[in-house]
Amino acid sequence: MNTRPFALWLCLFLSFICLDMRHQRDRLAVKVKLNRKALANQQWEIDRARDRNRDLDELLWMRRATELRHADWALITKTIYRKANEYNLRPDLMLAVAHRESNFNPFAQSSVARGVMQINYNVWAEPLALDEASIYDIEKNIDAGCKIMRMYLDEAGGDEIRALNFYNCGYLLQNPRYVPRIQSSRFYQAAPQ
Repeated sequence: MNTRPFALWLCLFLSFICLDMRHQRDRLAVKVKLNRKALANQQWEIDRARDRNRDLDELLWMRRATELRHADWALITKTIYRKANEYNLRPDLMLAVAHRESNFNPFAQSSVARGVMQINYNVWAEPLALDEASIYDIEKNIDAGCKIMRMYLDEAGGDEIRALNFYNCGYLLQNPRYVPRIQSSRFYQAAPQ
């Protein structure tokens, strides 16, 4: 019997098996490399998310500590932000007004003005339905201040400088120091052009 064709066929079969095994080994090596790279990318994403969460945790902790230590100030800033957006005003403008008018003191009182936004009670009590008790309420005082500023901005055609002068002195007087005081507040940011 001739064993030569069988040996040739066996060699050919074994060489195909070796080639297939080498090909499978190379494919397996590529899969391992890809899996390692994917694992490294996932670890990088996990580390980034952990860093973001750490930063967020720090901000939340600082906010909570501020709210505990300065409850009135936290309430005032939240209310100013909410009411300013409600009346389509810039929150930083209203924050600067509250800073310069009362230094965020809800019980601030001048000869005619009262509260955080220093509302002139004699002028605005009836139009805004304010009473002696509500003028010192943080929410109602800031709401009144934002209503007044919105009204003055509309009357001034959107000119913040004129509206600020109206807010401070009304229509008849003008205080040249008031607007620069507001603009020098660390909370004030110039309106975008």
